[in-house]
Amino acid sequence: MSRENPDFLKQFFFPLIFLEACQNGLFANYERSFYQHTVSS
Repeated sequence: MSRENPDFLKQFFFPLIFLEACQNGLFANYERSFYQHTVSS
């Protein structure tokens, strides 16, 4: 197996980590607001 290219790793993993972080943030905010909505009603 050839050594991996750092540029390839950067191009592949950074967007993945960024997307995952964004999704986690969005879902966390959604769950929090949904939880507050159900509790308050």
